[in-house]
Amino acid sequence: MAVVAACIPLASAASGPATSGGPVRSAAVRPALPVGAVLTSASNPRVFTPPPSIAADCSVDVANPLRAWLWSLPKGTPTSPVVVSFPAGACYQVDESLFLRGFTDTVFEGNGATFRQVTPRSVVLGPFPADPPYCGASVDRLAGELSTIPPIIFWFEGGCDLTIEGLHIVGPNVTGRVGSMIDSGIQLTGVQRVLVQDVTVTDVDGDFVTMMGLHE
Repeated sequence: MAVVAACIPLASAASGPATSGGPVRSAAVRPALPVGAVLTSASNPRVFTPPPSIAADCSVDVANPLRAWLWSLPKGTPTSPVVVSFPAGACYQVDESLFLRGFTDTVFEGNGATFRQVTPRSVVLGPFPADPPYCGASVDRLAGELSTIPPIIFWFEGGCDLTIEGLHIVGPNVTGRVGSMIDSGIQLTGVQRVLVQDVTVTDVDGDFVTMMGLHE
């Protein structure tokens, strides 16, 4: 089943955990962009591809190194967005959540890559740096804290102006039974202005795409 969703701007957005040693991503007041604005048309995108040290054949769980690499990327801006380009045909086993907090002006270009969950498990992340994740807001409930993150495959906490496209997300529920209802394919918590397109989500125990307000 193909899932396409656009999230309208929210009044404010929620914060999520940074991996230890992750960059500090400060909130900033920014001009509003049209809902579903596609950022790949920007004139000065910075393109990043996962390093070959992160297995791309679903032979081993790579959630931790992949999440750490994503957190090491620079912050996107309206004039210089970040494009995360996954190799065509790649397959990443992610048994823990790819919990991404406060990302801005970023395109996640899957190029048909698969993100497969085999044995889902929660993970404790943090302590988080002081880093308000909601665009235009100063709230940050996780500064200095540890947090247990359930195995939502892609969890975007806060941030704004994101494009997520060309991904195949496969959950562990291959037998069709109901499992963990919170184990979604994509969760958008307090995110402002995001476009999800050309994404397939199958076999997850929770929703295909979950959209929520702030956790503050």
